[in-house]
Amino acid sequence: MALALLAAGCPAATEEDPANTPPSLVQQCEAGRGEACMLLAADLRDRQGEAAALPYSIRACDADVAEACEALAAHCPTTPAAGEVPGRGRRTGEACRSRGQAALRAVEFELRKDRPAIRDTLDRGCALRSAPACASLGQLELEDGRHDRARVSLHRGCALESALSCHRLALIFRQGLGVPIDEDYASKQLERACSLGHRDSCNPDP
Repeated sequence: MALALLAAGCPAATEEDPANTPPSLVQQCEAGRGEACMLLAADLRDRQGEAAALPYSIRACDADVAEACEALAAHCPTTPAAGEVPGRGRRTGEACRSRGQAALRAVEFELRKDRPAIRDTLDRGCALRSAPACASLGQLELEDGRHDRARVSLHRGCALESALSCHRLALIFRQGLGVPIDEDYASKQLERACSLGHRDSCNPDP
């Protein structure tokens, strides 16, 4: 259901065949190979735009390719509210191609009705071990005050070596968001985030 909503919020998919794409790749995607669908989507996105890539991104996510689920949420951050006629109120193709997190922060009120669809897609990507999806999901849950869910997502992302997830997990315990303040645990997570390349975590007062 979430994928259908995300698809409705993106530019209409093009009907043309993926020109200049190796036939074997098309055949592999048609046969249900998710990685081939993801490669097709990336190629079409570069050459023809998001509308051409959308059907293959959905197929890849349906085939449990974590990166494809993350890409759907990132490239198509807005969708119509449940019950709306498909297509109404959706953004232009250019806005659809904007990064999901930037859109979430910029137009919080407008997107609130669509957040469940975004959350479901990110949750699926995180469950499939996509570290960026876990980090994005954790941030979304924090923004909505769902601290327990945020902690679970960020813990999973940190275990997948997402420096940003480790950093945000540390802040949860440092600030006592839904948990007792635990400076020792927070410091350990900041050290891990720093070791993974998050420079702000290397500062004694992040």
